Amino acid sequence: MKAASGNVTDKTSFNKIVSQHVKSFKAALNARYFVGDAALYVADTIQELNEQNQWFITRVPLNIGAAKELVQGAPSRSMEAVEGFEYYESVETLSDYAGVVQRWVLFRNKQSQKTEQKTLTRRMQKKSLKEFKELEKLSKKPFRCEADAMEAFRKWEKQSELCQAESRLIKTPLLQNQRPSR
Repeated sequence: MKAASGNVTDKTSFNKIVSQHVKSFKAALNARYFVGDAALYVADTIQELNEQNQWFITRVPLNIGAAKELVQGAPSRSMEAVEGFEYYESVETLSDYAGVVQRWVLFRNKQSQKTEQKTLTRRMQKKSLKEFKELEKLSKKPFRCEADAMEAFRKWEKQSELCQAESRLIKTPLLQNQRPSR
């Protein structure tokens, strides 16, 4: 067996390694599983492993549509505790990606979920405060006419993801040093 070149991508070299070396690898070590990172998970490589009756373990990359759907649907899925791992839970599902029947296991760490929720909450608070400050700044800005003011408000409203407001126009005479916006 020879090592793969460091000058080629894993996604292409894994397929060659699998087709050339798995049979001898299995015979020499009586290997039951072939373990690789997400670069192993390419249709051609999976099909080659299947043809050689080789079981494999790898992470499914999220650029695979079914994997992305599984992860996005995780919050609504019923998951079971993972025995021996206090904060982990999992769910299994079947897939037939690349025409090969597979068992996918999705894991979730409950502690990480709490941390991620706190981080998301902080980000949303920061973003909403920024949006509020932009609205506050807009409310102090003089405009030439009602149409200009409403256009500026609609622009803020369109850019704002978390804050909502109702428009209210206040007409005041301009002072000597104020310049209206266009």
